[in-house]
Amino acid sequence: AKAQGSIDNVPTAKELTYTGQAQELVNAGSNATGTIQYKLGAEGEYSTSIPKATNAGTHTVYYKVVGDANHNDVSEARVEVTIAKMKIDVPPADENQYTYTGNVIKYGVESNEYYTVINNIRKEAGSQEVVITLKDTNNTEKCPIGRGLIIPAYIGLDETAMWAALAEGAKSLSKNTARQTKVRLSCK
Repeated sequence: AKAQGSIDNVPTAKELTYTGQAQELVNAGSNATGTIQYKLGAEGEYSTSIPKATNAGTHTVYYKVVGDANHNDVSEARVEVTIAKMKIDVPPADENQYTYTGNVIKYGVESNEYYTVINNIRKEAGSQEVVITLKDTNNTEKCPIGRGLIIPAYIGLDETAMWAALAEGAKSLSKNTARQTKVRLSCK
């Protein structure tokens, strides 16, 4: 009769974060009574290879031991493995001081592989929201809110004339010299 098989060290979940690449989900188990086999999910097929996954979320790895000539098999067990979402750093604030010139001004945060920047172009003085949208919300975390486009609106007047106009309630200032506003940068 064969002896009972065993697992000396059961496979353990790795601490993983989304990288865009397939990652091994568990640390290999060990035993002296046969061969450990693994599969990803209930519908997967058993093999000696450690299962890999790419996307963030919870993945179930099943494992068992196929006993050698002297040992019985060890029944199937499972371990839950979580791949955490990648945290996307907030884009650094554009510290430029934008001034109305009559030309188009582009806020200094660019789209990249992780997020899209929209509403970042302005010609007139005033305010608007520069919006950053994550491209892959299944695998990346929303970024925190930062600062956005700043266009000082007191343009075309020297400082003395500007303060004089402000003292009179800014009645003589045009829409591009009438106010100073800041634009919020938001992440959706």
